[in-house]
Amino acid sequence: MYVYLMQHGEALSEENAPGRPLSLTGIEQAKATALFAYRAEIRIPTIYHSGKLRARRSAELLSDEVGGEVVAREGLEPKDDVAAVADWLQGQEEDLALVGHLPFLDRLVGLLVTGDPARSVVSFRNGVLVRLLRVEDGWRVDWMARP
Repeated sequence: MYVYLMQHGEALSEENAPGRPLSLTGIEQAKATALFAYRAEIRIPTIYHSGKLRARRSAELLSDEVGGEVVAREGLEPKDDVAAVADWLQGQEEDLALVGHLPFLDRLVGLLVTGDPARSVVSFRNGVLVRLLRVEDGWRVDWMARP
């Protein structure tokens, strides 16, 4: 099973745009990542996002290329506890994507791959897509793509 983790594209500041939608650069970042996934023949049945506008729009742009239902899910906010999501992932059988924020994504990868959420494993930035592979004894980073 693969889990795809994507940091949302660059967003506008709260002062300039309440709700923090994606900037033009953020839209291009998410589109570039989605196009990469499409060209790599990745298909994702369900793409979960935090519910924040910037994550939802990034998830929609990813879905435009790789298919999949776009679903808001609690527990993916920037400072949410990653242990609950890590436990939930253990019960999943189908490939899925999580589109979210820092520091959550960084902490989730740290927990899944090393057992320590404080240990940084990959370098997320806007639009980055990381593929994790579930293996016998946990998870490993399969690859990482930047827009």
